[in-house]
Amino acid sequence: MGEEILTMNNGCICCSVRGDLVRLIAQILKRNGDRNQLDGIIIETTGMADPGPVVQTFFAEPLVAATCELDGIITVVDAKHILQHLRPGNGVEYECEEQIAFADRVLLNKTDLVNSTELKEVHSRIRDINSAVSVIECQHCRVDPALLLNVKTFDLDSILKRQPDFLQTDKEKSHEHSHGEHKHEHKTEGEQHHTGHKHKHSLVSSVGLSLPDPILVALLEEWIDDILETEGDDLLRYKGVVNVAGIDKKYVFQGVHTLFNGRFADNWAPGEKRETRFVFIGKNLDREALTEGFLACRATKDLRFRVGDRVMANTGDDGFQAGTIVQLWEQGNPYAIQLDSGRKIWAPVDEVGLVRALEVQQQEEKTRQPLAMVHILA
Repeated sequence: MGEEILTMNNGCICCSVRGDLVRLIAQILKRNGDRNQLDGIIIETTGMADPGPVVQTFFAEPLVAATCELDGIITVVDAKHILQHLRPGNGVEYECEEQIAFADRVLLNKTDLVNSTELKEVHSRIRDINSAVSVIECQHCRVDPALLLNVKTFDLDSILKRQPDFLQTDKEKSHEHSHGEHKHEHKTEGEQHHTGHKHKHSLVSSVGLSLPDPILVALLEEWIDDILETEGDDLLRYKGVVNVAGIDKKYVFQGVHTLFNGRFADNWAPGEKRETRFVFIGKNLDREALTEGFLACRATKDLRFRVGDRVMANTGDDGFQAGTIVQLWEQGNPYAIQLDSGRKIWAPVDEVGLVRALEVQQQEEKTRQPLAMVHILA
């Protein structure tokens, strides 16, 4: 099948009905038929496009999600003029920021038209917006296609195999240190840093978080659900790899706005540092709130009960029932409990609303809505 260009004549694909994009993709797939000669589909948006709706198409539309895999997002940045376009009040600063924020690869073009000081500032501004993006300097956009195609930047498991430090910011790689329980970076006047940074004039920023302590995946997913419900429209992209307590597999996730995808991937390699690391990219991000929420997902270091302890377990509709702790940290759950009735259940969190000592009466008032017991292994 030869190269073919299809044009959407009723406006750029970010502004028109998403169904038009789905229709064109279906048309391309139909023409290819059973020949399996289609190498890929390249979508070129206008210079003022919002990439969000295009990206969402590959997750939200069943036909596209079943037949296509999003490989990556490439943004061309004009090194000569980008700083003036990002300047507040310019009129296009938000569009420029969003295109950089969504990008997996930035082609920093026209680098021959700026001096070393200007080029350094451009790099800095790009990192302010998207700390995890890969920047490729070029002139006339002359770049090896191998750097742009089949890069699988939307497959976190794949890219982490090739680049273990993919979710690290440049400053983490070159000047990272630890204070207490979580890592952070130096703070300079006019900027804020916490393994990520935000320019004092920038609406779009990135927040990178890292932690060696194991995470409870039940709390992590609950926290992310809350963020998506309250701030989903402002979250442009987010991605990460999680060190889940009690499980030897990496939990990888990523999302666009409110579309979240998370799954268990490969095992941690022998000798590999088990560490949770992820990046949020979005508008008006509250760095302190994100940090606090993330740290609250840490697994309890010292569990209240041991194997053999008699407990009362919350079974949901049937209330609390007596049982025995038979295993700790089974498939990411702090407790596996064998009920006296013969049924086995799991407690995803070590909290009194789910598991209490046999002699302790059930509390009527709880500090927060407890998680339900789960009966399916992670």
